Amino acid sequence: MISREEAFNLVSTWTENKNLIKHMLSVEAAMGSLAKHFGDDENLWKITGLLHDADYDKYPEKHPQIIIDELTKRNEDQRLIDAIRAHAWKYNGFETEPKTKMEWSLYCCD
Repeated sequence: MISREEAFNLVSTWTENKNLIKHMLSVEAAMGSLAKHFGDDENLWKITGLLHDADYDKYPEKHPQIIIDELTKRNEDQRLIDAIRAHAWKYNGFETEPKTKMEWSLYCCD
């Protein structure tokens, strides 16, 4: 799985808007707390929160397809990809409704 350092590097490379970076860091923290509450993988949830809007600054009209493509290319955990896809439910043509606790948590935190 992508390390926290690699994920933050991707976010900071793709994102110029400092407030958007703060937003992703906040969602990362919230997702970590929710993972702990639900007894799930805190690292996976936190990385998901950190990366969920990584492509938004450069590609708002394609968001989140660009980050999904990047994570797919890297063979990242499908749960990470699915949650990022589901957080865009009814946005930019994405119709995947959140189903899992992680997917709903990301959708609500965002």
